[in-house]
Amino acid sequence: MRPRSSLLLLALLLGVLSGCSALGRKANQSLPEFLRSDPGREEKEKLAVLRRGRIEVTPEQRVAQKAAFDGAKAAFDAKDFEEAGDLFEEFVEDFPASEYDEVSRYLWVESTFLDGDYGRCFTACKSYALNHSISDRSKVIEEHAYVSGREYIEGRMSSFFGIFSNRGRGVEIMKWIVSTYPNSARAADAQWQLARYFVEDEDWELATPAFDLLAQNYTNSEWYTAARYYQGYCRYRRVKGDYYDPKINADARERIVTYIKDFPQGEWRDDALRMLQWLESIESDRMYKVADWYESMGKAYSARYYYLKLVADWPKSNAADRARLRIAALVDVVPEVAQEQLEAEERRLAVARGRGPASRASTTDSRPTVIEPKTSSESLPSTRPSGGSN
Repeated sequence: MRPRSSLLLLALLLGVLSGCSALGRKANQSLPEFLRSDPGREEKEKLAVLRRGRIEVTPEQRVAQKAAFDGAKAAFDAKDFEEAGDLFEEFVEDFPASEYDEVSRYLWVESTFLDGDYGRCFTACKSYALNHSISDRSKVIEEHAYVSGREYIEGRMSSFFGIFSNRGRGVEIMKWIVSTYPNSARAADAQWQLARYFVEDEDWELATPAFDLLAQNYTNSEWYTAARYYQGYCRYRRVKGDYYDPKINADARERIVTYIKDFPQGEWRDDALRMLQWLESIESDRMYKVADWYESMGKAYSARYYYLKLVADWPKSNAADRARLRIAALVDVVPEVAQEQLEAEERRLAVARGRGPASRASTTDSRPTVIEPKTSSESLPSTRPSGGSN
């Protein structure tokens, strides 16, 4: 048999198993996410929610429901949580609008959680929240979902015989907690787990808004100070990847400056100061190159304008020291005139060119040599601020 035919046969067999039994569900859960079958459980449950209260149950059906519930509950009481999880899952599928619905879904969550089957536990948590969004048990459901998600996102729940790390499932769970229980204490913890995951993955495009959301929505959480620092740090890392984008640079500097101002004794103040120094050196050197380009093109008025602006904006930078020398050298070419006159002349030239002067600066020069902050992956702040707990 050809290898491709073998794979197709295996996929078909697993598909058949996944649709007909508890064994099939377990086999389906062991597959990587992109291979799992989708039986449409959530769609069926949404329909059941709409129909609930309008289904007439016969006495015979009530007897069958009670017998099925009692059997599942007996397995739970006997601490056979694997069997109990299977039975409660079958119960809510067979009787989606029974009088035992809420307690059955709750015990389904409890059974799978106590069995350590965190993938199925998350499925049960989603089912419970969908069917009973307002409940005294919601806090327990949220807690079980958070613990399950943490097991995944921290890499302790591999799938498909250990081949796949399945950390992406943890991301899915944490996002679900934040969106389903946005005002809970665990929502802040889940958002922190998400943001830190993106940092470890060096995905700055996702890490930046993740920390922004944490800092904006959870100001009373233990993660707030760390989130404020990471708002600047993630933008700093984006600047390192695209250092000629002045908007990203300015945004990074603003976040870091506000962190230093708001937390003068902050845990990561020294790192923030080093990052700020590096960002300022990048921007001042960029402005020097603009002025130098104008000077090389024989546009002495524009060159002097940018040299003076550089000295005014970044007086302590190395680029400012070089700019002062160029200003002195341009005295014979550009007479001493008021800054207002230089600005007016630069505006006139910009209109004549039809575009701003900064866009004329070369972007092919090599990166300036500067001392970068000591914020490598080896020296990042800890995943939890000092004094925190899980």
